[in-house]
Order: sequence, then structure tokens, then C-alpha cells
Amino acid sequence: MSRKGDREVSLFLREAESRWSCADSVPGHLHRLMEARVAKGQLVSPMPHLYARAELWERLDQTMRTIFIVHGLQTLHPDWVFCGVTAAVMHGLSVSWGVQETIEIASSSGITSASAGRVIRRHVRDETAVVSFDARVTPLLRTVFDCMRRLDLREGLAIADSALHLGLTTHDELCAYVRGRPGRFAGAERALRTAELADPRPQNGMESIARAVMHELGFAAPDLQVPFADPMSPSRTYHVDYCWTLPDGTLVIG
Repeated sequence: MSRKGDREVSLFLREAESRWSCADSVPGHLHRLMEARVAKGQLVSPMPHLYARAELWERLDQTMRTIFIVHGLQTLHPDWVFCGVTAAVMHGLSVSWGVQETIEIASSSGITSASAGRVIRRHVRDETAVVSFDARVTPLLRTVFDCMRRLDLREGLAIADSALHLGLTTHDELCAYVRGRPGRFAGAERALRTAELADPRPQNGMESIARAVMHELGFAAPDLQVPFADPMSPSRTYHVDYCWTLPDGTLVIG
């Protein structure tokens, strides 16, 4: 491999990385240079025509990988609008890594379809795209609604809770939006149950998932983020994730 080719690839990758993006290429000279380096293990190609340094890719967690892929795809397809869990990531919501394997894009065709390269088209109509983190995505409430109706309670609640925690919407606004969706939306009842449980107090997605498990198993709902004074330093306050008060006044904290 020539030094000139190495410089070309390096400059191209650095520019993309400065935008938190995979480098993109179409068939041609640069594309051939990229593919040759993928074959040697220097680069990875997480989706067709998208590239990243192998060493960098190993360091990225799944959410950052999703962000890099979305930015690269947006460059390749400026007209695409991302939806579902992919849009949730770009809105900055708490999305479990395990549900980010598929990239979801909006389609007005009325047909949900999967295509090569982990892209799935979801039927979305009558929505005006917004820009969040340099990507065209479905509006926040539509994004959360779609996630709650398609995901199980645990994953959906993590996304809904984080939207409230970040102050992007309120509990009343979220519930009103879901109730206002026509019955033609599959999973609308699941979305409403999730929205009604949503709470802004959890600090991260794992707290939300654990709370969903408690609900599924029939445990009493805990109070959240309850403050307690440090017995060794009363001026210092700690917050516990979960707190139950038993009938005899005993406190159980988690």
C-alpha cells in the first residue's frame, strides 16, 4: 500500500471522526483504498460503504457506534429520516445496547421491510422531521411512542423515563400524546401502559429497567431517589434509588 494512499485514507478518516461519523465512500479510487485496508484488518466496515479505524471501533460502545453509523448514513442518504430506537439514540435518550443492532428509517410506503446491512424501514407518515445531533429524525414524542409500543416494558420504560429526566417532555404531555394516537397503531396499549409508569427521577436506564422488572413481578412500587442524611456527616445528603415503607414503618432501601 502506498504512502500517498495511506495519507488519503488517514485524512478522510480524521475528517469523519471529527464529526463523530464513519467515513463514507462510493465506488471509485478511495473506495478501493478503503476496501483494501478492511481486508488487512486496519479498517472495519460496519455497513456497506461506511468505514472506521479498527482500533477506534474497538474502543466505542454500542451507542457511539450507532451515532457514527447514523452520521455516515446521513451523508450517504441526505433524505433519510431515522426513527424508532435509532432516533431515540440521536435524541440523547437512554437506549439499551441490545436493541440498537438495527438502524430504523422512516418510510411513507406503508410497508415495514428489512434490507441488507441491518437497515429496517418503518411506516411513518404525517410527521415533519427534526434535526437532533446532526441527524434528521422523527420528533421526540413520536420517537418515544414508537419505542414504547414496539419494545417490551423494560426497554420502553428506560427510553420514556430518560425523556422525562432530561426535561424533553412531561409525564402529562407524553400520556396525552399516546392517548391521542389512533387505534390503528399496533402496540398503542402497551405504549400507554409504559407512558403511565414513566417517571423523571431515575438517573439511568438500568434503574428504569430494574423498576420495570419489579412491576412485572408484582412488587409494590418504590419511591425513587429518596434523600437520606449521612449519619456520619448530617450536612451531607445521599439519594437511594428505591425506597419502600413497610406497614410497621420499617424502611427498605435499594
